[in-house]
Amino acid sequence: MFKYGLADSQNTDELEAIIDAFTTLDGKRVDTPDWDLLWYFKHEPPAELYKNISSLRRINHIPGINVITNKWNLFTNLSRHWETTGLDKKINHIHRYFPDSWKYPEDEEEIKLRLRRQPEKPLILKLMNTANGIAMKLIQHENELPGDGHWLVQEYIDDPHLINDRKYILQVFLLITSSDPLTAYLYQDGEADLAVQPYSTDPEQRKNPGIHIATTVLQTSQTDFDIAKHCL
Repeated sequence: MFKYGLADSQNTDELEAIIDAFTTLDGKRVDTPDWDLLWYFKHEPPAELYKNISSLRRINHIPGINVITNKWNLFTNLSRHWETTGLDKKINHIHRYFPDSWKYPEDEEEIKLRLRRQPEKPLILKLMNTANGIAMKLIQHENELPGDGHWLVQEYIDDPHLINDRKYILQVFLLITSSDPLTAYLYQDGEADLAVQPYSTDPEQRKNPGIHIATTVLQTSQTDFDIAKHCL
């Protein structure tokens, strides 16, 4: 038997899934500091939690992992990589998957200038520190910029790879058990979440989430969503 603790859970389904899994593995939930495994759901644990921790104890986060899981941190580190390695990101094939990005409202003037110069090419706005496509939107004019909040703004890739003529999100599951040495396990099965409606570049459909944003959370709100057809 092992003892586990749970921290900052706000999602009932996630909580129940973890409890069911750990119960099957003969785990016992505790609310005291003598846990063997501590599971954080939403936030990265405080750095001091890792100090002097026994090698026999486990936490489901690696310190500093948000340098790649946070939208802006990922772009910042990729940009630094291009600069330090001397790669020309305009001709390097990797760059098409990591388009030019800005912070809003910090880079508001640059974003407005880009919209004025290329109004035919939309930008995609992603609210910082969220997931599942929440509040994601496409814009083509500066008067569509939000009035509040902190956003990552990116060039929109308008020629995506499609499955059954639909945009999709490919999810793979990776377990990282150590950062030094780096040790990772990739699960052999994955999941593809398809948009409900076929992809279109029609300007009249720019604001249609059923076409442009394939996250399951948004797709399930569409009237013609069918899990058997849209989750592969």
